[in-house]
Amino acid sequence: MGKGGRDGPIAGIMRTSGREKWRVLAAKGASTFLLLDGAARLLPRGPASPARPDAEGAALGALAGDIYRGLSPAERGAWPGGVALALQMLADRSFSAAGPLASTRPEDDGPDEGPFRAFREGRYVRVVNFHATPRRLAGGLEEQLTRLARSFAPVSYDDLVGLVGRGEWPHYKPGVILSFFDGFRDNYEVAAPILDRLGLVGWFFLVSGWISAPPEDQRAFADRHFIDLPYDEHDLPADGRLALSSGEISALADRGHVIASHTRTHSAAPPGEGPEALAREAGGSKKQLEGISGAAVGALAWCEGVALGENPLADAALRDAGYELLFANHAVQRVR
Repeated sequence: MGKGGRDGPIAGIMRTSGREKWRVLAAKGASTFLLLDGAARLLPRGPASPARPDAEGAALGALAGDIYRGLSPAERGAWPGGVALALQMLADRSFSAAGPLASTRPEDDGPDEGPFRAFREGRYVRVVNFHATPRRLAGGLEEQLTRLARSFAPVSYDDLVGLVGRGEWPHYKPGVILSFFDGFRDNYEVAAPILDRLGLVGWFFLVSGWISAPPEDQRAFADRHFIDLPYDEHDLPADGRLALSSGEISALADRGHVIASHTRTHSAAPPGEGPEALAREAGGSKKQLEGISGAAVGALAWCEGVALGENPLADAALRDAGYELLFANHAVQRVR
């Protein structure tokens, strides 16, 4: 299939709409790079810093600039935004690359491409985003995760806070964040055992209202709140429960995985939303997930990857709730 199809680049797939996109993403995690916004410059290489040569980051930044310059104005303006799209396209080309990459020109430090300077300073991390993980696709998932485990180190919550806040990295390999969005039951039944066998850490961004809904209401909740269910009829469990249970979430936290918020109702923090509603989406989901998991919840990702600065009321809701990190389409950002 061509661009946007089942075998096409993930960046192309992400720009398509409809159920086919989610069927593709159920079969293969979507790789990207995220810039570490506000992070300290990485410390000199040593036992507490990454085995990532400076030349690699500089080359990645230059290539990201090349890709960004090649985007049309429409591509730069459409979701997920030009920087995020360039990072997805960069991942399609070079996610697992080690050492210098080819670029047609030096990195541009102009106002539009300044964010890519973060690569040169080591302020970036590789991420693979997953949603549903149906059992019939477990073989492909295990193959993808096994390849990642060979090349990259797992990223714990403390690892990421240290990297963003202090430029510290405790592993010799570069890290990869494995994000699982929404809270699908099969993330626990299919993905988590593979993560555990490989010594990887999963970041589970949960929609607290969905995982708290009775099983008989979960399909309707998903339909109302744009949680895509890329399932055939034989994928559906006999008991009707689609989302993670409280016990499963608690078990994930106990096994060292990260529990994070994807809001209460899969909210994109729309500009017209009032402060009370945003507080329920951010603070309400945090409180609910902490009560279920028994673990602190310090990271949130809004639906559609809304970044800091796009909605001041949403930013205030994050600060008031006590979050440390926001995952946006192009960056991991420190909440201040």
